Amino acid sequence: MKNSGSIANKEDISSANENIRFIDELNKTAFEFRHLDQKKSVELAQKALDLSIKTGYQKGQGKALLNTGFYEFTHSNYSNAFNSFSRALHIFQDIQDQEGIGHANYNLGLVYLRIGDYDNAMEVHQESLRIRKELADEEGIASCKSQIGYINSQFGHDEIAMKEYNMEKKR
Repeated sequence: MKNSGSIANKEDISSANENIRFIDELNKTAFEFRHLDQKKSVELAQKALDLSIKTGYQKGQGKALLNTGFYEFTHSNYSNAFNSFSRALHIFQDIQDQEGIGHANYNLGLVYLRIGDYDNAMEVHQESLRIRKELADEEGIASCKSQIGYINSQFGHDEIAMKEYNMEKKR
């Protein structure tokens, strides 16, 4: 009898791992399609979100919300984008996924920028930059610095902006 329970547990674990791989693949494909076929991208992301919720896979939920948020952002649905990115941020915070937190903050910063809330945009981009530095994510660091530079230019802090853009003149 003990062996049959053991086999059932192995099957459950195997099934759970397959679900996770499938959800991760849906999210990866949704991300890859975000510029090529946005309708397909959001459909895949929604499928990943639904399955992630059903299976309790929080990281999959967070990534799916980032993908759906991107779709909403590119369609100027800033309130919906903000809600998706905020939900993703809370999920990533709950599971202590620093990479996810960095991505969610960065995307929230883009929404804040688009609606002209430069103070909040600066705050979340700086938090994203801090995380990206901890993770040694060079591409993420560059993206954050670019946004922080842009925000500084909007405040009239051109010297700081140039430094963030890494275009400071050498003396």
